[in-house]
Amino acid sequence: MGAEATILVLNCGSSSVKGAAFSARGALALRAAASAERVGTPQARLVSRDADGRILHEEPLDAAGHE
Repeated sequence: MGAEATILVLNCGSSSVKGAAFSARGALALRAAASAERVGTPQARLVSRDADGRILHEEPLDAAGHE
């Protein structure tokens, strides 16, 4: 059984950090995604989703900045 190639994409914005993992076998297919949203605010949250967009995990995030 060979290892499957995966592509990781990151997008760092002014108030969020988003990432997604894609299977690179044949046509690209989303495997999972996650985001840190509202960074720098008391409402900051960490959210992960499956390939169908269903929330897998969500929690408050103590993120005063992107550090």
